[in-house]
Amino acid sequence: MHKRSQISVLLSASWLALLALLLQACGPLSGVAAVGQVVNAAGTAAQESAEERRRNRPTSAVVEEAAEKALRYLASKGDPGAEYRLGILLIERHDAQALDWICRAANQRYPKAQLMLGHWFEESRLELDSWPFISISPDNSRAYMWYRLAEYGGERMARFFREDLVRSGLAPEAIVSGEEMAKKWQSGWCL
Repeated sequence: MHKRSQISVLLSASWLALLALLLQACGPLSGVAAVGQVVNAAGTAAQESAEERRRNRPTSAVVEEAAEKALRYLASKGDPGAEYRLGILLIERHDAQALDWICRAANQRYPKAQLMLGHWFEESRLELDSWPFISISPDNSRAYMWYRLAEYGGERMARFFREDLVRSGLAPEAIVSGEEMAKKWQSGWCL
């Protein structure tokens, strides 16, 4: 196989992996619409990556940029899976917008985002000093609420974290408060 053919196969495999990731992120969108949006975003990214390859940029950086552009596109259209994954990507970059994207996903009842907010609110679970770009005041009642909401949404680990929070000595008033907040919670109320 010629070197040019090997590179084409590698790029094709990268694009297939990217497409699979994006299709996984398209949970609530209708199948045909989701595929159309992903193909359009991937096509645009492919054109841009071809230009970048001509400028001798590493292929991995091009693929990462294309994935981020596609995630941003899907997130801007309101896809909670894409909003959550974009938030996680931005956390890795210490970007303050991470919290906004995670909140958007949580407000659409995306359980993984709700679980993440539970971690951020729980006092002992996360060292916020290592994440100075996340400005959340620890509040175990809210942590309980987010764990409960994630549990309602089907996130299996949420029950473990909620019960662990209770076993750690959570005051009974905080449990009652967390349960009441979970029952009264409405989309749009993140922090």
